[in-house]
Amino acid sequence: MNVSLVKLQYFVDVVDEGTFSKAALKNRIAQTSISQQVKELEQYYQCELIKRQQPVVMTQAGKVLYRNAKKVLQQFTLLEEQMEKAKNNQVELNIEYASIVDIQSLNLLLKGKKQPNFTLHKVNLGEIASNLLSGKYDFAVTFDSEFQGVAGVETKELTSGEYWLGVSQNNPLAKENEVTLTQLESYPLVMLSPKIIGKSYDIMIKRSQGKLKINRIVDDIESEIFYMKQENLLGFFPKTYELTLKEEGIKLVKIIDSPHVYSVVLAWRKVGLTEIQKRFIEV
Repeated sequence: MNVSLVKLQYFVDVVDEGTFSKAALKNRIAQTSISQQVKELEQYYQCELIKRQQPVVMTQAGKVLYRNAKKVLQQFTLLEEQMEKAKNNQVELNIEYASIVDIQSLNLLLKGKKQPNFTLHKVNLGEIASNLLSGKYDFAVTFDSEFQGVAGVETKELTSGEYWLGVSQNNPLAKENEVTLTQLESYPLVMLSPKIIGKSYDIMIKRSQGKLKINRIVDDIESEIFYMKQENLLGFFPKTYELTLKEEGIKLVKIIDSPHVYSVVLAWRKVGLTEIQKRFIEV
């Protein structure tokens, strides 16, 4: 016996519907068939997945399976859709990005222009160059720092700007509209990890000549904002984050004579381009 997509779908349906009988009605099969499939999953994983009551209740192992089964089923649905398009010669580009700044830049690129079919894929910034070179994605939209020293990639700048300082309302710097580098260097910081922001992390450290006081390194912006509020840490953000951060109670402050700047580019492999990729570049 092995784990099949059908078994996973029946398990998810039992949880979503609340009972075996409702899951059976949804799939138009006998309730005994649904029960048998779930039982076989429990035998395979050698643990109880569902408490048989009305409505059913997942065990801890069941919660793990449910969460991951949903991801597997969603990915399979996406595969089916992509294969259907490929079968009918409906070619679609795949574009990877890492942040809201990338999306804003892509919007500027495509504004008022005829757009080819494409799908966006959010990835960690540290993976973006290798993804592009391996052919996993057709294009990348992200900070140019990720392609410094990377052979086989061409880029076109879409936008550029400065990193500003993010401060919580309780921070003494919140009353300022501008700060100096010296002021900044006397306060503790929270930064996104190199895994998430890739080479941008090392470049920022190098530009600051080791003077930044980094107290925490986190893997997402939500955690960054949390520590900014709870521990009064400072953070770096592109100026374009201003409206989003304002809703979170975070103010952006300009850094005078800041070396912390960024450039967002469209990137693609130099060789092996398809006709639709070439047309997109022309756009």
